[in-house]
Amino acid sequence: MTTLRIVALALAAVVWQTTASHWYEVGGARPDFVLVVLVAIALDGPARAGWTAAAVAGGLVDVLSLDAFGAHLGAALALVLVVRQGVRGGLGDDAIFRVPLAALGLGVAVTLRPLLHWLLAGERAALELAPQVALSTGLFALLGVPVLGRLALASASRARTSSFR
Repeated sequence: MTTLRIVALALAAVVWQTTASHWYEVGGARPDFVLVVLVAIALDGPARAGWTAAAVAGGLVDVLSLDAFGAHLGAALALVLVVRQGVRGGLGDDAIFRVPLAALGLGVAVTLRPLLHWLLAGERAALELAPQVALSTGLFALLGVPVLGRLALASASRARTSSFR
């Protein structure tokens, strides 16, 4: 049940990204709310839920964007890979390393997505907006990751305590 709740949180981010992200445009680029939610899930949620949420949300954004399939999916999976490796190595437990770990995961995803888009679709326009997308996503991540991470952690701990009863 925990994985289902966390995937529902990622799907809510997909809906928000596809319907309301134009209201939050910063410097000509829209932040990627899906990546912000995925970094919070990867930091504080269970590993299986992070991978599932990344695959479902990334694939759904690719389908809804009507662009080359795979750019968002690859970026989402790369983000979860980087952050989960850091968590597995013990960096997610220390408050000092959580922000750099989240920033590294977001940096990899925001850099990889336009590269994948360029390789899959052959359009260079995605490369030109990459710095603005990185900046706007980073700004929203500073505000959103602590709150969203607590939601993922609370959902996971509720499922663990209810399974022991």
